[in-house]
Amino acid sequence: MNRGVKFLGLAARRIYSERELGPFRAAARLTHESFRVVTARYVAHRSSCGPLKRAPQWASSSMLLQAAVEVTQKGDGDTARALAEAAGKRRNLDLAQFKPAHLETRLVGSDIAGSIGHISMALATRMRLENLGLRAPMPLQLKAARSANDALLSYFVDVVAAPTSDREEARLQSSQGALFERILCVDTNDGPRHIYDALSLANQAWEALENPPLLTLADEHEEQAISFLRSCGFAPDAWFVGLHVREDSSSSLKEGRNASINDYLPMVERITGEGGWVIRIGDRRMPPMPPMPRVIDLTRTAVRPPAVDIFVCAKSRFFVGTSSGPSTVPSCFGVPILWSNATGVAFHGFYLPKCRIVPKLLLRDGASSPITLEEMVHLGIAGMDSSLHSASKGSSLKWVDNSPDLLDAAAAEMLSGSYNAALSRGQISYQDLLAKAGNWYRPVLASSFIDRYPIS
Repeated sequence: MNRGVKFLGLAARRIYSERELGPFRAAARLTHESFRVVTARYVAHRSSCGPLKRAPQWASSSMLLQAAVEVTQKGDGDTARALAEAAGKRRNLDLAQFKPAHLETRLVGSDIAGSIGHISMALATRMRLENLGLRAPMPLQLKAARSANDALLSYFVDVVAAPTSDREEARLQSSQGALFERILCVDTNDGPRHIYDALSLANQAWEALENPPLLTLADEHEEQAISFLRSCGFAPDAWFVGLHVREDSSSSLKEGRNASINDYLPMVERITGEGGWVIRIGDRRMPPMPPMPRVIDLTRTAVRPPAVDIFVCAKSRFFVGTSSGPSTVPSCFGVPILWSNATGVAFHGFYLPKCRIVPKLLLRDGASSPITLEEMVHLGIAGMDSSLHSASKGSSLKWVDNSPDLLDAAAAEMLSGSYNAALSRGQISYQDLLAKAGNWYRPVLASSFIDRYPIS
């Protein structure tokens, strides 16, 4: 980051009128990209000072979206929603510059295609909304230089088309940015919505109609995956549980989303002890699992077909994940999910069908027991996704990972199929508690968590 950006980054916190931004930009001689990032931070900061009544006239759609990202990470749901919706409305105004022929399709760039979680969240949500009649059908065209998983992407867009270079995508993003779909903002018949709102709305409506799973695993993907897994010793007719535990991140903003695979070993032993297999997905940056019977650790494989990960998500008896992208894929195929070590559930706990959530709690410095989720809601810090920022109100806080025995109990709960049962009084009470914090999605917490941390 150059000296001008550092200067403006500090100064932006003291800017309270739109007209002051011009001189700062001229004085610092910033590039457009640097200015866009810093002004996005300014928008996020100013919006967090109170309700966002209107978007600044000088703020572009991309500025508002970047500001929405920052506020989303901090768990300020109301402001994040307002910024995302404002960005969508500003983007829709920008579309007026394009000829009608250009408006018949939307583009998918690397911000969506480059993340497996963004693919499943953004594109599956749009597909559900369109099938439900809650969004106008809109063909998609891939214009991404990077793809996290072509197999998953192929269910939503044509991945066979000529590849897009980094340079070409950058050119299109600059000249036709309004035509690109964005992860944080989704157009609906009722206007632009934050992705969490749109995703939860789509999932709840889909479930209420008792629709079949949105996607069915393609035969070719199943064949490719089974062929590969057979070489790892997997028996094709065996049942299994998919596992993904996020453990590596260079960003402090993502620290809270990490967990230790060692905490999951009792759970793994329970599953294999009942005759199942466990197939772990991830990459080689993650610590390896110890050798265990009926366990396949795909993080140790240098290269595997993209279809393998999708097969694991689509064919698991249930899938165990954390606050990371792969956890959103199984619901596309109707697979139940155990969302463990979940952060920021007061906002980031969006609704996934047949999903049970085990939240991650916080511990004050010097305390012997964690802050309960109920207390986190009352303190206004239950929406923090990962970074422990100023919302900690002066206390030194650290994340408390789910304990091995809690994870094991949650796995037993999933193995029993209780996700199909009526909700308990405790689960409904926690839904009501989170609703007071602004989470109207009605996510369902695991009974094992509620038994340990009942609402007082």
